[in-house]
Amino acid sequence: MTIPDSDLDLFLVHYLDGTLDSRELERLIAELEGNAGARRKLRSMAEQAVAVAEAGRCGEARQPTAPTTRLVALLPDAIGGGRDWRIPWRRLAILAAGLMMLASVGWWVSGKQSRQMEITQVRGAVSWNGQQGRTRQEPAAGLKFKEGTLELIGDDPLVSVRMDDGSTITLHGESEAFFSYENGWIVRLRRGSFEAAVQPQPADRPMRVLTPTAELVVVGTIFSLLAQPDETSLEVVEGLVTMRRLADGRKASVRGQNRLVITLDHQTTLAPRQLVAPPTTWEADFSIFPRNADGTWVPPGKDAPSGALSARPYIAGRREDGGVLVHHGILYRHHQALATVQAGAELRLKVRTTSDTSLQIMAVTYRPEGGYGGNYEINAVPCLRPPDGGWREVNIPLQMLRQNSPVTTALPPGNVIVAILINSYTWSVGLEIGGLAIRPPQ
Repeated sequence: MTIPDSDLDLFLVHYLDGTLDSRELERLIAELEGNAGARRKLRSMAEQAVAVAEAGRCGEARQPTAPTTRLVALLPDAIGGGRDWRIPWRRLAILAAGLMMLASVGWWVSGKQSRQMEITQVRGAVSWNGQQGRTRQEPAAGLKFKEGTLELIGDDPLVSVRMDDGSTITLHGESEAFFSYENGWIVRLRRGSFEAAVQPQPADRPMRVLTPTAELVVVGTIFSLLAQPDETSLEVVEGLVTMRRLADGRKASVRGQNRLVITLDHQTTLAPRQLVAPPTTWEADFSIFPRNADGTWVPPGKDAPSGALSARPYIAGRREDGGVLVHHGILYRHHQALATVQAGAELRLKVRTTSDTSLQIMAVTYRPEGGYGGNYEINAVPCLRPPDGGWREVNIPLQMLRQNSPVTTALPPGNVIVAILINSYTWSVGLEIGGLAIRPPQ
């Protein structure tokens, strides 16, 4: 409760006379939304106010009756001292009648509280910052809220949000987004990526998504979005999304199975392109600096003829005491696709470490038809240091990767791999990757 019972009557009366400041008004609205007793008291006071107003109107022609006089006399004792509680009866009548009408149609409850969201799945280092400064470092599935910011830290976190109309948004990777409802759902994706399945929205209240470079208007569709400081990439699976470039206000319509990238350069043409089927084989190129990878680049040389990537520390989650859990790993990703999974296909690694260890390997996927397809991983992959300290080959069938939530399932053929993460858990073992490929069965 934000307002003590001893002060609630005073807040309600000063709301009626229009003398609450913005902070007090915010407190009262929050109280009315979450306190059924406060709403009943407001309704009762509104009914009394109408009675007083009616008596005042009649009093222009005659003196107030005894019951009305007693009611007016009781008000100062009920609300305490402070500001002048007397309200011009004409204004009071209008306000009270309006409040009674709002209460009768359930505005305080259904108009505000019903537009809420729920977190349905959480993985990794996720924090939530909601109304009135409430914060949870690891929000649990089932948390309901009306507005708030979700921040994901590290390479492998995930959080799914379901709106009360059945629309869903799944954020993953290093991301931050603010959710609210303001005459339609609004998502401000400040950075990172998500997949969305949006139920049909009213034409006059569409979902809007804002990024640093673009605004999206969505009336019902399935799409994925990647936001960077200077670029927004949209892929529409089905439906239609209108995309506006913030640099100059120009718009483009993106239909199903099409993609559009918007940057800060207002001179580029807004031309959606058709999505193409991802390849079934893929190989990373470490001979040049890999723009789509997170790790320290090792240029080609004597110890790494084709170049390599060495692991870097990253936040993989949080401990029970609130501290961060640090892994050392390498991430290779692509905003569209690395490869489509085939039955029997393998992930092939060329690995070097400074000590014997075990590795965790994770693949982030999309479904064949588009949209987030899940994270699949394999843990405790043995990686022994060769006696000469050189490279060793590690081949892993992709079907060995499993999804741990909501159920344990194997990586299905047809899913599209968009990112691969390789790490050595909570300590550094000098992990380097000199080769990374997806190959079909031989």
